[in-house]
Amino acid sequence: MKHFIAIIALFLLTQNNSFAAGNDSANEVVKPSSYSKMLKLIKNEQYAEAAQGLEKILENKKYNKDADILNHYAFALRKTNNLTKAEEIYLKALSIEPTHRGALEYIGELYVCLLYTSPSPRDVEES
Repeated sequence: MKHFIAIIALFLLTQNNSFAAGNDSANEVVKPSSYSKMLKLIKNEQYAEAAQGLEKILENKKYNKDADILNHYAFALRKTNNLTKAEEIYLKALSIEPTHRGALEYIGELYVCLLYTSPSPRDVEES
C-alpha cells in the first residue's frame, strides 16, 4: 500500500510540473519574426499599431490558436479601449490555455476597468 501511495504521489507531482512548464511544450508553434516587432510596439506604448500587426499575424491559421499571441493582441486592444473585443480575445486565449498567466492577469484588469467605467446602480436609478 505504501508503494501505491508513493507511485500516486509521484504521478501527481510529475503532472503538476508538466503543466507548470507551459511554454516549453513540444507542440509550441514557432512565432513569426514580426511578433517580436509587435512586442516592441507594445513596450513603446504604440498599442494601435501593435493591435493591427497582431491581428494580421492571427489571420494565419497557424498562429490563431497561440495563447501568447492572442494575449498580446487582447492587451493591445484593451489599451486602445476596445474592451469588448479584448474580452473576447482573452477568453479565446484562455479557452486554448486555461492557465495562461498573462491572459488571466490581464482579463482581471479588464474586468476591474469595466467595473469602474460602468454606471453604478445609483446612477441608473437616477436616470
